[in-house]
Amino acid sequence: MSVHPTENHHTGSLDAVPLNGRHSENADSAIILESRADAEILHVFGEADLTSVDGLRTAIDQAAAGGLHVIVDLAPCSYIDSTILNMLVRANEAYSGRFQIVVPADGIVRRVFTITSLITQLPVTEAIDGLGA
Repeated sequence: MSVHPTENHHTGSLDAVPLNGRHSENADSAIILESRADAEILHVFGEADLTSVDGLRTAIDQAAAGGLHVIVDLAPCSYIDSTILNMLVRANEAYSGRFQIVVPADGIVRRVFTITSLITQLPVTEAIDGLGA
């Protein structure tokens, strides 16, 4: 199950919000939302696949609703499948110009983006530094 811990900016605490309607102690993936003055950053941890695609899509849509730049950080992601890739392509179409994906310089996620040629077709960068700020 996927859990979406979000920082409560008023108290500085983390609130666990389930991505698929259920809480889980042993989640295979998680999304942490980091809100900045001009960007919403979604840090994706663990495995991003069919079981987490709806939660990630909802998180992206909610982050984009405020009109800010949306950054999906896949650096902490250990696995990604085609359902997530397809959803990221659709999200880029929907939020073009204010959507960015962080894919680290090496690792399995970079390899998947390279093999599928999405590394050159989507707005990909290797680090968050300077994005949305």
